[in-house]
Amino acid sequence: MTDLRDQILEEAKDLKTKKVDVPEWDATVWVREMTSKEQDEFETQTVRGAPGSDVIETDVETSKADIVCRVTLDENGENIFQPNDVRHLDKSGGAGVKRVFEACLEVSGYTEEDLEELGNESSRIQESSSNSDSPSASESLVDA
Repeated sequence: MTDLRDQILEEAKDLKTKKVDVPEWDATVWVREMTSKEQDEFETQTVRGAPGSDVIETDVETSKADIVCRVTLDENGENIFQPNDVRHLDKSGGAGVKRVFEACLEVSGYTEEDLEELGNESSRIQESSSNSDSPSASESLVDA
């Protein structure tokens, strides 16, 4: 059992990367896949609600720059951006950020169906909270 555990943990260290030409930045960068923790954070940011509220909103726009800051690497595999660069990327042209973000989703194994499901989950929760005769948000997710 220990051999299998060691094998899995060793493989988990090697995150996939992808070379991405970003003409909007006049640069070529490398994008690494998101870690499991980063995927959890991305999904939590994508479908979230205000504390104490049953209303859940889709917030992919906010998370794009954050993810891009985390996963964009130079040719040596070093992070290009610092955490505080998110606010600068948020104010930059969106095409380059979108290109890198989509490459990250691809290398991280997200499919269109996965992203649609995140959006659908948000819609189901919003609809159930706006109709007083509807089941609670948690009940509608269980039935879905």
